Amino acid sequence: KGQRALSVVQRQDQVGIIARGLLADLRTDLARNSLTLAYQPKHDRLGKIAGVEALLRWPHALHGPLSPAVAVNLAEDSGDIQQLGLWVLDQAFACKARWNALGFESLTLSVNVSPLQLTNPALPAWLALNLKRYALDPATIELEITESAEIPNSQAVEQILEQLVLTGVHLAMDDFGMGYSSLLYMRRFPVHAIKIDGSLTRDVLSNSTNADIIRTIVSLGRAQEVVVVVEFVETLEQRDALAGMGCDLF
Repeated sequence: KGQRALSVVQRQDQVGIIARGLLADLRTDLARNSLTLAYQPKHDRLGKIAGVEALLRWPHALHGPLSPAVAVNLAEDSGDIQQLGLWVLDQAFACKARWNALGFESLTLSVNVSPLQLTNPALPAWLALNLKRYALDPATIELEITESAEIPNSQAVEQILEQLVLTGVHLAMDDFGMGYSSLLYMRRFPVHAIKIDGSLTRDVLSNSTNADIIRTIVSLGRAQEVVVVVEFVETLEQRDALAGMGCDLF
């Protein structure tokens, strides 16, 4: 996407007015802890739950449930993504600690991270501190790098990525194969998992081209020894077909 000419909250048209109003609501709801997280299960080949992905939910008082993309895009445009991102991580970590106390230590927890959060030099230290605070095993935590914005190509970001890996958490590429830079990212930092975009898996049973793309991504994953996760798997037929292609988690 490159540099944006003008962020949505800076626009002087009707869209900008709406965006600034929603941004004010987002800041208020974040301060009041009115946002919530939902947890989407990840199943293995046998149908057993192996982990969950934390997903942001914004129940707006006036407009009802808003798309998480609205909150993320507003936060990225305005610079609030650092605060929002740390809130999500803290809430997810606290929930994982509660599950651990109930005996579910083996479940992995995935949390989406905006590429803009990778410009925050305090992120690795915050992560290490809170992993210790909640007594979490770093190997059960996975940070999914989204392609909502381009990962800045700078030495500072490379150092932050290295420091994140040193905390012991795993890094994953979200929506792999659909962005302009998925392969480039695999060269820049160690990837534990790649998640295939749902637009490829929805019609995998009827679209042979999508099936071929998935097989190619799986082959790459095998060569790089990374876990292959597929989203939008909603039927046993889908799951069986994708498992036959070599996918690991659904």
